[in-house]
Amino acid sequence: MEPTDRRPAHPAPHYDAHRRLDDALGQRLPNGCDAAVLEDLYDAYGASCYQLAHRMVTDEQLASTIVRDVYLAVGTGTVVFDPAQGSVQTWLLGDTHHRAVLTLRRQRQLLGAASTERLAALPQLGTVQRHVLELAYFGGHTPLEIAGLTGLALGTIKTLTLQALRQLRSNRELLEGATGEGLRPSQMASEG
Repeated sequence: MEPTDRRPAHPAPHYDAHRRLDDALGQRLPNGCDAAVLEDLYDAYGASCYQLAHRMVTDEQLASTIVRDVYLAVGTGTVVFDPAQGSVQTWLLGDTHHRAVLTLRRQRQLLGAASTERLAALPQLGTVQRHVLELAYFGGHTPLEIAGLTGLALGTIKTLTLQALRQLRSNRELLEGATGEGLRPSQMASEG
């Protein structure tokens, strides 16, 4: 019988280094976020946060403002890292995504319906699935809003979203199994 875990017994060195950095920063956060910790966090993840924010809002100044707000919230203790919830990088990118979605929703309220870019980097998805994910993730729309925008039933929107996420997860797992490793953090940042 073949094992179900296709990850290599020894992860790639770059993955280990990234994990050690993340763990070290995560251990320093519960003790309060002084200037040195904040600087190290920014050096490690500022570019990734900016790339995500910029991809979502497509405006350099707005993306910079979002990242500034993320790190300001970390520095003031408004948001608190919980190691049980994931890595430091995931926490920061999650907060960046949340703030970018709020920004997009605010813009949409001010300007009307927001336009979004095509997800050309995800050709393995069908056109409808790609459009639904685009509206949800980059446009900040809720499933109910997407149903209204597309004319599809709410249940159909939820099914398409679930199918697309499963397909992306499956494709990622196939890639990891074929190469013996996942994407390096630098690749994730450049592809995100």
